[in-house]
Amino acid sequence: GKRVTVCSAALGLAEQGEPLITVDLAAENSWDAHGWGPFPSLASYRDGPGAAFDRGCSSLLEDLHQLGMLTTTMVIATGEFGRSPRINPQGGRDHWPNCWTVMMAGGGIDGGQVHGSSDMWGEEPRDHPVSIQSLTAAISSC
Repeated sequence: GKRVTVCSAALGLAEQGEPLITVDLAAENSWDAHGWGPFPSLASYRDGPGAAFDRGCSSLLEDLHQLGMLTTTMVIATGEFGRSPRINPQGGRDHWPNCWTVMMAGGGIDGGQVHGSSDMWGEEPRDHPVSIQSLTAAISSC
């Protein structure tokens, strides 16, 4: 059957030569829960936006690979901030600029690597911190 994910639309744009594509996976049950719930359970995040991201991103990477486009197409998954490592007084989590995750694939990047880690609470980088400037330079060099 046909795929009807937003990542399939990104694939079509990449096939047409679009140089920059943004896929917004925002949904009713999104990651951006600052407070004043009621909030969904952790399982609903796993089964909702987490599962949608896993399916969409893995399908996009597989399709790019099958089409021979993964070596020339970079896929980056990130948000604008990390999430605070502790629940705030309103019961949610806030933006956290100190530490967050970026996934990069394709575009000449060697797969299967992990670069850096956070402390056990996800508050600060533990080793190999990467600045926004360094991330941008890495993207530009590929």
